[in-house]
Amino acid sequence: MLSFTNLRKTEQGWEFENEAALENFVWTNLEHLLKLTPLKQQYSVKGERCDILAVDKNKRLVVLELKNLEDRYIVQQLTRYCDNLQEEKPVDIEVDYALQIRLVAVAPRFHRHNFIDKKHHKLDFEFLLFEIIQEGKKLYFNLKNIDSGQEAKVILPYPEEYLIEPYKNSLPAPPLPQPPKTLLKFLEKDSSDKQNIILNIREKILKFDKHMQENITDTTITYGVEKIKGKLHKTKVCAELYSYKGEFPLNLFLWLPYPKRSRQGAFYQGFTQGMAMWRVFTSDWKSVSNLSLFLGQTRSVPPTARCSRNYDIKVYLNMYKDLTGKDVKSESLDALVDIALEEWLERLN
Repeated sequence: MLSFTNLRKTEQGWEFENEAALENFVWTNLEHLLKLTPLKQQYSVKGERCDILAVDKNKRLVVLELKNLEDRYIVQQLTRYCDNLQEEKPVDIEVDYALQIRLVAVAPRFHRHNFIDKKHHKLDFEFLLFEIIQEGKKLYFNLKNIDSGQEAKVILPYPEEYLIEPYKNSLPAPPLPQPPKTLLKFLEKDSSDKQNIILNIREKILKFDKHMQENITDTTITYGVEKIKGKLHKTKVCAELYSYKGEFPLNLFLWLPYPKRSRQGAFYQGFTQGMAMWRVFTSDWKSVSNLSLFLGQTRSVPPTARCSRNYDIKVYLNMYKDLTGKDVKSESLDALVDIALEEWLERLN
């Protein structure tokens, strides 16, 4: 898989590495793509986060929800945002709330249920399809309104040497297995939004590398590898979804670097890098508040168990940079999963 500056090339073509990369690109190019003035990014309203708030030339508030993968519940999500925003009325200086809020969904493809929901809904929704197109030695981001057919296209900066290099793996991508019953049981009491986000995380992990395996028990679903090329390989775990005895909400654990021991010097510099299991604390499964480090413990632990160390997400990302030299600017869950995947792949090689 060839990747550079938040883009990835696969057998099917080009794609953004994660939803945060897509959101940042659209936010930066909002005026060129849709003739909208950006107002707020990741705006929190009544405990939910709107990807982008903008205003059009008529002073109508525009809510944009962006998906890097197919999403079944985007209409319901935008409906809640609309209701919350009509009640709260943020940024009222720039917006005329006497006008109906525009609800815009941006995705590479739409599930057929989206069209059914849209057809029978009282609110109006704009479905915009995006794709990354390579034309010669240039990449373009193309956005098309499904109803009107109107299109907009902006260039994606990308080094030419990466564009002309062919994708080496010619084998077709294997079909993604259906979500296991254990996972569906874990999610049955959660909102449709949370269900969709977690299923997207699962899809991202399983598509990351052909060696990635999904190992299922009654309480855990681990992602990693146990065997490579017919011979035993020391188990390498990347991530785990875990529900303690089915009595607690679903938790996410990631295997990430940690400072194994210290030496004299600057904060975290000179530490020996180890790998350990971290519990990820996230309220919306988009942003991360803090991480808990588990040392010398099994993975099957109750979420109330005492952890060895706790780190604010900003502190951890600074520590990660000092340990690895890699700078991660986003505090999103998506970015943290990317770190776990990259570190896991390095441990396999």
